[in-house]
Amino acid sequence: MSAKSEFKAKQNKDEMQDTTVSSLHLKKMAPIDIEFNDLTYAISGKDRKVILKGISGQFRSVELTAILGPSGAGKSTLLNILAGYKVEGKFTGQININGQAGNEKYLKKMSSYVMQQDLLQPRLTVQEAMEFAVDLKLGKISNKVKLITVKEILNTLRLYHAKDTITEHLSGGERKRVSIALELVSNPPVIFLDEPTTGLDETSAAQCIELLKSLAQLGRTIVCSIHSPSSSIFAKFDHVYVIADGQCIYRNTVHNIVPFFQRIGIECPKHYNPADFDCFHSDEGYRGSSNFDVLIFTQRWPQTVCYTWKASSPSHTCSLPKKHDEWTVHGIWPSQYHKMGPQFCNKSMPFKPHDLESLKEELQEKWIDVEYGRTSYSLWEHEWNKHGTCAVVLKQLNSEVKYFAEGLNLLAKYDMKNVLAKANIVPGRKYSTKAILNAMKQVLGKRGAVICRENKNTGESYMLEIRICFNKMLQLISCDGISEYPTNCDASKLITYPSTVPRYNVIQV
Repeated sequence: MSAKSEFKAKQNKDEMQDTTVSSLHLKKMAPIDIEFNDLTYAISGKDRKVILKGISGQFRSVELTAILGPSGAGKSTLLNILAGYKVEGKFTGQININGQAGNEKYLKKMSSYVMQQDLLQPRLTVQEAMEFAVDLKLGKISNKVKLITVKEILNTLRLYHAKDTITEHLSGGERKRVSIALELVSNPPVIFLDEPTTGLDETSAAQCIELLKSLAQLGRTIVCSIHSPSSSIFAKFDHVYVIADGQCIYRNTVHNIVPFFQRIGIECPKHYNPADFDCFHSDEGYRGSSNFDVLIFTQRWPQTVCYTWKASSPSHTCSLPKKHDEWTVHGIWPSQYHKMGPQFCNKSMPFKPHDLESLKEELQEKWIDVEYGRTSYSLWEHEWNKHGTCAVVLKQLNSEVKYFAEGLNLLAKYDMKNVLAKANIVPGRKYSTKAILNAMKQVLGKRGAVICRENKNTGESYMLEIRICFNKMLQLISCDGISEYPTNCDASKLITYPSTVPRYNVIQV
């Protein structure tokens, strides 16, 4: 074969390979599903600020996902972390790709990030900008295939008519589509966009979202933060992830968001844009009651409570639950990060024992006053006055009955006896602090706190309380940042999980 023939054969082979590369832009691709668990991000420094507070979620391929929330909620921060974009502080948690952990670098390689500001070269035409992008991202391909690739993308994004227009002369919607087109050159299976409709009129914004939806249907995972979309644009999304004050308050379909709020006592008025309503209430629910950040649900171990009570005076007697191996409720405590409180918020709402008549029998066992006896109302009165009157800003806890009923409900769902037993932690043995904390994380998927009481005579530590945390929608979150997190126990010692009251005999009353 002559050198000329060999060259031509090689050229034809290269063009066939190049054409394959080009055609991928319109073909369906292997799915990439993103899952993140217990993601916490904080800016360190003198005044440590927690931006994301133990959030979890999943963004799937073939779905267009909207991240909604008021300004400062953490939408862009979440995008930056998932996209591998530079962030100032440190984050903890786990990011999984198709069920595999530790693939953050792979995700960064397989994704593109379209920022809110369109960073285009103002003196280039759309065609020139695209050809430069092809040269940089696809390497050595023939000029023919380069033009095919550019045309294919521009047609897909309805930009071919503007290919000879200088980018600074484009409309806002066209500029946004060019930004997306430049990222599509590398054919990423995952695309992150930070507020792609900001600054666009309604028509341009709708066209942008329709375009993103069509790209998602080809197999891509497309996630964008969005601020105050119209109801028609909002309806185009497949999946919605709502953040408020760094916490996830909703993650599901567009159609389920209004019923979700209805179930927790918030009615969306007729003819109201659900997206505006959602952001308004997420903002109001978190910032309107900004005197606390988190709800701490505290369970206590009666044997150690009794030990503490009797240690203060040998004459003290204790009332234990009929089932001595049961954890009991201490309270639901609205709290700020890094300090306890607020407390005693509303003196105009005094404790009324008769309001709890329907719950009394259950409270006497599961919210028992170990110190003063099961017939005493003192613990309930204390918890209501100190914490319940602060929790009433939430509709789910806005009455005495609701507050105590929710405490019983949370105990039934998150009973520490069952949680710890699933991790083989049972009464009568000693465990490290780490083992107990890991047990909560393993079973609940969230980080909690463990509180100990020390025997000053022997130095032995007894497990006293376990605290788990909820956001203001009563969704379980990690307790990072609460007072005494993750423990007040001496990490150098094993913790006793006593099966009986340490050192003292108990008088059942």
